Amino acid sequence: MKAAFAGTIIVSALASSAQPAEHNPLKGLFDCLDLTDAGKRASCLEGEARRLQDSERRREVVVMDRGQVEALHQQAAKRPEAEKNERAPFTPVDTPLTGAHLAGGRWLFTTETSGVWIQAEAAELGRTPRIGDRFRVRRGVIGGYLANIGTGPAIRVRSVQ
Repeated sequence: MKAAFAGTIIVSALASSAQPAEHNPLKGLFDCLDLTDAGKRASCLEGEARRLQDSERRREVVVMDRGQVEALHQQAAKRPEAEKNERAPFTPVDTPLTGAHLAGGRWLFTTETSGVWIQAEAAELGRTPRIGDRFRVRRGVIGGYLANIGTGPAIRVRSVQ
């Protein structure tokens, strides 16, 4: 995952059952560059650019520059080490989402009262989370956290802030 952050632009796609986990949403665009016929190449590039634009509008793909990724890492690093390792009493979370963004193939959830949470393992959510969706977090069996977004199934999450 750290190797993916080395590039200037990161494109992350929400994995679905129809796509393999290592699906590259830019592959079609890059394949167009190999076409030698100028007309076919232009047509291919136009089609792939529109497909990518549609995917971004549907929030299936998120494009972030290096600065945005580094800012996310800095937010996570600001948590004191003692707070990360200390097992403090946990109060279940039940609050509306104030933000939901796909970053590095995992969802980043923002709430007004309980901070920022990130999806702990790549899994399909069923539908795109929206601002205002009910966000509930509870302790899991082995000390992790499970979250439900709206009426969706539980997913594993971890606190970023």
